[in-house]
Amino acid sequence: MSVTFAYFYNESDAIELPSPELGNGYNIRTGTNTHTTMSGKIKSHITTQATQQVKHIMEFSGLSDTTVLALRSWLIDNIGNWILYTDWREQEWKGHILTNPFEIAERSRDDYIVQLVFEGEKYG
Repeated sequence: MSVTFAYFYNESDAIELPSPELGNGYNIRTGTNTHTTMSGKIKSHITTQATQQVKHIMEFSGLSDTTVLALRSWLIDNIGNWILYTDWREQEWKGHILTNPFEIAERSRDDYIVQLVFEGEKYG
């Protein structure tokens, strides 16, 4: 199983990585509307938008030298751009990579760990 990150406007500019360990946080955009009635009572109701913002915290481990260098190069080219993220269930998400700068931890030769944070909403 793997995941793919692609530049949103050019899906051929993509990088495929092994499935990460996840820590997902779902943040639904909400707001509270309040108003005062003529009798002086305060009433409120909660509104939500149709889209759901999701923050994916991903840790990729067991990456090789070649993969880490390719990921680093891809991130330098695409950080701040709209990204199309395809997860291991083939669901697509449109958003941004928030990790900048990203850190590379080396466990041993040819065994690296990279953590990325992606924030976006379901696409398609």
